[in-house]
Amino acid sequence: MRATSGPPEHRLYAKLLLFPDGTKRYLPTIPSDEQAYRGCTELLKSELARSSIRLPQGSLSDGYNTRQAIGYNYRHWSDFFNDRQLLALGWLHEAIAALPDPASRDALLTLFSGVLEFNNVFASYKGEGTGAVRHMFSHHILKPERMPIEANVWGTPKSSGSFRNLFSSRLVRAIEYRSAPFEVTGNGRGRAYTGRPFSGIVETSSPLSAPRVPGAIHLSCGSSDETDLPDRSVDLVITDPPFFDNVHYSELADFFFSWQVLHPRGFVSETPTTRHAREVQDTDSQQFAEKLRRVFAESRRVLKDDGLLVFTYHHSRPEGWTSLAQAIYGGGFSVVNAHPVKAEMSVATPKSQAKEPIQLDVIFVCRKLEEDSRSPSDPSEAAGEARALAEAKLSRLAETGLSFSRNDCRVVVISQFLSRIGPVRSPDAVVDAVVLFQDRLEEIACGTFHALEEMFDRAAARAKGGQLTLF
Repeated sequence: MRATSGPPEHRLYAKLLLFPDGTKRYLPTIPSDEQAYRGCTELLKSELARSSIRLPQGSLSDGYNTRQAIGYNYRHWSDFFNDRQLLALGWLHEAIAALPDPASRDALLTLFSGVLEFNNVFASYKGEGTGAVRHMFSHHILKPERMPIEANVWGTPKSSGSFRNLFSSRLVRAIEYRSAPFEVTGNGRGRAYTGRPFSGIVETSSPLSAPRVPGAIHLSCGSSDETDLPDRSVDLVITDPPFFDNVHYSELADFFFSWQVLHPRGFVSETPTTRHAREVQDTDSQQFAEKLRRVFAESRRVLKDDGLLVFTYHHSRPEGWTSLAQAIYGGGFSVVNAHPVKAEMSVATPKSQAKEPIQLDVIFVCRKLEEDSRSPSDPSEAAGEARALAEAKLSRLAETGLSFSRNDCRVVVISQFLSRIGPVRSPDAVVDAVVLFQDRLEEIACGTFHALEEMFDRAAARAKGGQLTLF
């Protein structure tokens, strides 16, 4: 690719026809198909010359998640679409931006971002059954596609990822939920309708700086290490920190932002990128730990003394855990519990292709250090307690039918270790304990993994034996 001046070129070779009766036919393309595409190319040039449509002008900046695309000469965000897609998306974007009602316009521009995921040259053919289009972020990276699929931007009743179908499946469902909010019942068999949990009033300044409106919502856009909330004013902080080294969300978000910025409004400014020097994401573990510590320290400031900090996390590498420990205890918190739960669906591409995929997230529950009534534990005792807790919690999850990798066991063991350390005043002491006991924790994780394997084998043997008795 270094010898060429542009990204890879693609050619039409097949098409899928959808008939009114629901039948489908796969056929090779014919000259008229190629002629129709060339017609769209000429029309796109004409529309741009007349300024009838606007297209993304931004360029890709070097980064952890953009480097691969840049290596294939994808230099501009508009390079991620073929001419027919640019024409259709440009028309659609201009039509939405021209709507007079701001609420409708903003809702549809948000939906437009969903359409972008499925209509670009990084999308691929997934097959029939669960939707034909595999959207571009199934990999969490900007992975060039050798055989992309060109879907129908507007869509038919059977189209995957089209504006028409996403309008029904996402926007209409969201509006219906807003009208009748519900929670899924504990047994997963139905819905429990809750009524309106919020007043619908959105405040742009702190709700505590003026007479409080019950059920109001305060939205702010900025760095979480410096908020406008008063000291000790919040009961609960719930967050989801990024991974420090692999998925850089601001780099990926610029794919959508390059279109959103064509119509600046509200939080969408005319800046060329969503990247920011203060974002927590960082490939350097020390930088990541320090920036996350600042966010946790701010959370501590705004939390009431009996409040909780709750967040989800998992990582496969030791430095991911030492960074987290540094941030938690450096921010003035102590881990009081750690609950493993099912994470991203296992059919996601990064999961299905990983040798030891992590199926579990851990929900960390933290209190202010001085509010943790326990005494600090000896790391050796904490490791022993972590073994028992990890085995118990994984066994309980296994009873629901989940299976685990070694990395799952590692995640659960080290999270339980952190939950048993107690209110240690020195962040460095906690980090040192994680490093010093790394081999011991690895031994516990491997032992837990093998114990679970044996449990699964016994269960399979019992099931097989029970089946044989039927004959």
